[in-house]
This record gives sequence, C-alpha cells and structure tokens, in this order.
Amino acid sequence: MNIELPEIVVSSAGIRTPQGTVQTSTQLIELLQEHGIAKVKLRPLQEAGYEAIGKVIYGLARAGIEIEMIEPPVAG
Repeated sequence: MNIELPEIVVSSAGIRTPQGTVQTSTQLIELLQEHGIAKVKLRPLQEAGYEAIGKVIYGLARAGIEIEMIEPPVAG
C-alpha cells in the first residue's frame, strides 16, 4: 500500500501545507499534530533561507515527525 505523504513547502512567503499556510515551525507542528500526521515530504525552496529551513527541520525532528526530503528544481 502506497500512502501519499503531505508535501510541506518552505518558502519566503511561509510554510505551505495541504491544510493551509503557516508562518512558523511551531504553527506547522501544531497543525500536523492536529491532523495526526507523523511523516511528511519537505520541499525547501532556496528563497526561504537556511535559517528558516533549519528551524522547520529542527522543529519537525524534535516533535518526532519523520521527514522525507525533496530536492527543489535546479534553476536553469
């Protein structure tokens, strides 16, 4: 059985999820926990910056949420 994981996109505009957009990793974790989501696909966009991406990865790891990284497309 192949279960589709929700895709989380970290960008300069915020953190997009299938359930909506949030601004902080804390809000993201609360949203995921509300929906009982324990594993996500994470697509960090370069525009978000290393600090914002790091906060999301750190927060998810601390909350015990598994992360499957998705590489952003290479700018041509």
